[in-house]
Amino acid sequence: MRCKKWGVALLELPKTFEDYLKEHKDARKRRNKCIKLGYKFGSMEPADYLEDILAINGSSPKRQGTTVRKEYLEPDLVRSYFDQVCGTMVGIFRQDDVLVAYHHFTMCGDACVSNRIFGHADQLKSGIMYYLMTESVRTLIDFREEYGYPHWTMYDTIAGASEGMLRFKTRLGYESYNVNWIWEESLSHKEACLTGQAVEQPVIPHFTKPHTI
Repeated sequence: MRCKKWGVALLELPKTFEDYLKEHKDARKRRNKCIKLGYKFGSMEPADYLEDILAINGSSPKRQGTTVRKEYLEPDLVRSYFDQVCGTMVGIFRQDDVLVAYHHFTMCGDACVSNRIFGHADQLKSGIMYYLMTESVRTLIDFREEYGYPHWTMYDTIAGASEGMLRFKTRLGYESYNVNWIWEESLSHKEACLTGQAVEQPVIPHFTKPHTI
């Protein structure tokens, strides 16, 4: 389980975002509700919204029945995480530009791996998490059109998920898979590591097509 090999929550990205919304009507309905309420989606730098991130993380003492750990609540630890972990940050904003939900993810070969996904507890009923995750899918589809990957997005595991989290992931289209992770490194990337030079194209681990449990 620690290696994310069994019961992994994966979504195979569809050909178009329109196809995705047509297939997942529950997510689409909640997404539309959030848009009508005036929320906006966008990318940002975590350092610019540290106070909002801390407010989101601390908006509920528990997440999925577990007490929120200090690395999500202490400013120095939160800042250190975003300074050290590579990835992309997208979020949902109120009309006054206050961040109310965020998704931090990393490209990992043919999969996009979600690192942290949080929404402000007081505004979950507005559909902010569905808007966040459906727009994340749109972002990844657009990225794939330009660069050829990823074809999958990973949201931790199905195995062990609480009833509410399982329902959320299922509505978004995630399913349970067994996965074989394989790291492939090109010569150009090895040379870049030795010389400190950047490679023209990102060289990242490849993701083998999983098999359904």
